[in-house]
Amino acid sequence: MSEARYTVFGANIILHSGDQLLLQRKTPGYRFLAYVGQLCLIGGGWTEDSDLSPRQTALRELAEEVEPAALYADAEAALRFVGTYEIVVPAEVSGRQPLDRQPARLLTFAFELPVPTLEGAWLLEGDAAPIDTIAELAEPVCWGHDHILADWAARSGRPAPRLRCEPRVTCARVGDVEPKDYGELELERLQINPRRR
Repeated sequence: MSEARYTVFGANIILHSGDQLLLQRKTPGYRFLAYVGQLCLIGGGWTEDSDLSPRQTALRELAEEVEPAALYADAEAALRFVGTYEIVVPAEVSGRQPLDRQPARLLTFAFELPVPTLEGAWLLEGDAAPIDTIAELAEPVCWGHDHILADWAARSGRPAPRLRCEPRVTCARVGDVEPKDYGELELERLQINPRRR
């Protein structure tokens, strides 16, 4: 998939406290109706003019979605790059067609919340879904984030999750190192999606 052009660029974050995970459950009103009730990582599209990189998108999403703010006060220094992933979601899975022809490129980060448990954290978008250990994760996970979580678990020595995934969604890790200069990626993003400027 590495030669394809990308229609969507985004950043997502694996929020965890030790082996505990904090995921988002999509709630009624989410525009992709097929995914209401399913779990996902927090994150969003790299579409804001103020975001100079997916790292800044990840930091913005933390500020927009996670409370209380004290939990991520040092997020800029503590945010760890996990990998770059390419994902294709067929229209018959999502119910809409923006990702059915070209892969999205998701840059994924991990952030360890500085609390002993996740009970003190909540989300401003969707419902918070704390998971005691990744091995207990057995609910449906959307947008291919199940693949990302399984890859992160394997690479960080955590037990493999018991994931319920959609087999028609494809997701592959295509990068292990965060780009030092996002200028070329920014140019590619603007050429493909000029309406976002």
